[in-house]
Amino acid sequence: MLFGAEPAISFVEIRHTRQGRGMGQVFLGVREVEQWARTVEKLTGTGDVYVGVGPRTQRAGTRESVARLHVLWADIDTDDAVAALRTFEPAPPVVIRSGTPGHLQAYWPLRDAVGPDQAEIGNRRIAHAIGADMKSTDAARILRPPGTFNRKREIPQPVRAARLDAEVFDYEDIVGTLADPPARAQDRPRVELPRERVADDSPGAQDAAVALIGRYSPEADLRPSGNGRLHGSCPFEFHEDRNPSFGLFPDGGYICSCGTGDIVRLFVNLRGEQFTDRDLPRYRRELREDLGLAVAA
Repeated sequence: MLFGAEPAISFVEIRHTRQGRGMGQVFLGVREVEQWARTVEKLTGTGDVYVGVGPRTQRAGTRESVARLHVLWADIDTDDAVAALRTFEPAPPVVIRSGTPGHLQAYWPLRDAVGPDQAEIGNRRIAHAIGADMKSTDAARILRPPGTFNRKREIPQPVRAARLDAEVFDYEDIVGTLADPPARAQDRPRVELPRERVADDSPGAQDAAVALIGRYSPEADLRPSGNGRLHGSCPFEFHEDRNPSFGLFPDGGYICSCGTGDIVRLFVNLRGEQFTDRDLPRYRRELREDLGLAVAA
């Protein structure tokens, strides 16, 4: 469903969490369906598992490795968006319950593949129309496949298919009449982050940070760099640097050329918001609800 008539030389990216060691990656041929299933089943026993929605032309999880996409999609995480999806036309043939109550992934398979730019335009139009997560519209996006478990909370919740139909659409029939959303975050004023490194000694802070970055900015591609640190490209959108670096410390603190912060500031900035001290209790509550992480008061 995700990969249509993709050439057999392309890859499926399977990404998975590894406690204290960033995100792991596995690349398999797009036609190795049985091997995908075995790999996903094995990895879901130990952590969260995600699959690249777009096939990769090389063994990398970056946008540059995505040449075409065979679906449009929406990542839905509010009651209002769920309600809007019910009346959206055409209805998505594929709907996945992603393991958090009220959270869905909706897919519209395409008759003909489109390039990453066109796919992102379509995804953003859908997200704008129904109120879905705008940060999940990028061509390199990874999402949870059915048959895995969502481990955000103490008791893992299954990821299940709610609808699996074989219908396909022309691109214009899905998004041709939809309005474009407002400008992207990088077109808005640059967010100023604190310059002094702030850490959080909450248990699991680094793992929670890895999970957040994996969801909002999978292209960050964090890897171990010694002394318990992880290193990759900065996950924030408001950079002047073309290839900004990012360091994540064992205590959950981070540092990059745009500033520093703790797990709470990471959470806020990944969502494209401006951090304010006044809203700190709300940020902590939402972070706790989202990841099950108890952060310091």
